[in-house]
Amino acid sequence: MAPAARLALYTTSPELRGTPAAPEPVASRTYLYDDDALASLARQAGFTGVCVDNDAGGQLLAAER
Repeated sequence: MAPAARLALYTTSPELRGTPAAPEPVASRTYLYDDDALASLARQAGFTGVCVDNDAGGQLLAAER
């Protein structure tokens, strides 16, 4: 059984590609996840209670295990 853990992650969503938050050419060399895909990654890693809040393109993911 994995030890208990909490996860908090702040990142940028695809809607901010090409802005100062995710400037080019850096943004074109990365993968920016939409809210559902970001939550799915956390669930696949074994986290529960997954929540993604998107505030104008800034994503806050919170989860626990």
